[in-house]
Amino acid sequence: MANQSHRHDDRPSLAQVTRVEPSVSLVPQDRFDLNWVKPLLALPHIRTFRGPSCVAIGDGGHAKIASNSPEGGFGKSLIAVDLVACCIDEVGIAEFLQYATQLRTLRYSHVTKLHSGPREWNICKFIMAIEREVGSHIEELSVTIRELRGSIAPGTASMRGFQRLRKLELPLEIVICNLTAAAACRASTTSNEPLLVGNGSKDHYGLDDEEPFIGDLVPASVSQLSLLSSGTDDHAKALDVMFRHFAARRESTLPALKDLHLSCPVSADDAYKKQCSRLLVETRKVGVVLHLEQWPSSATMTWDGEQ
Repeated sequence: MANQSHRHDDRPSLAQVTRVEPSVSLVPQDRFDLNWVKPLLALPHIRTFRGPSCVAIGDGGHAKIASNSPEGGFGKSLIAVDLVACCIDEVGIAEFLQYATQLRTLRYSHVTKLHSGPREWNICKFIMAIEREVGSHIEELSVTIRELRGSIAPGTASMRGFQRLRKLELPLEIVICNLTAAAACRASTTSNEPLLVGNGSKDHYGLDDEEPFIGDLVPASVSQLSLLSSGTDDHAKALDVMFRHFAARRESTLPALKDLHLSCPVSADDAYKKQCSRLLVETRKVGVVLHLEQWPSSATMTWDGEQ
């Protein structure tokens, strides 16, 4: 469960532990409450935590994380966290990260766990909670959906508070959330007539052709971006809005971007594949390398703390 680093002339002790990894399977019925690992994360030299099948639901008392250590917190020395096949809501992740002042890498994959709270997951609130707790210093962030037996709650998210992010991985579902919210906002303030974009065509979400939508979801500091998708028609529309006029706007929106990883499954809808082809042309114009991945996976990107 824990790795130790010590000299041969020293006695092994918990104070020398640098890595914690519970031995739990990834199947939906297995779970590991984050509350149980809190005492180990309060040790002074813990650098890495890999948590499979972790559960932390803020309104469920059994999984609520609270610190009663004399130092006033846990996870202060954490550098890298990998939460694999977990079921955590926005309250749970905020409580887990509240003392992680040195955290640089956070990877999270979501699974709907059996008998572990609501099946609706609010990915927007989840990401905003991460931003509030560690947005000032985190450098690598991956939030993905491994298996969802339910729905994504409506909402909106902004990534502008992540000040030092270099690597970012997200599912296109969060783009859909923001687009849907923007369309609803427009519908409440305009007439029922279809809105037109700059070239006179009807925009699916009623967004102005000049709106720099990508700037809300991808910080300007990001150099490596990965977007995961099953290749649906809705995701094609999301790519269209997100990367509209990308070559012309890249310097003002994503000046640091060098590599873009994008899912493009063989089974993707024709409209989605068309958007991938268009984006390939746009990225080549500005020297950004587009990696079209056949399977949604983060294996093509390397992350700090991997072993």
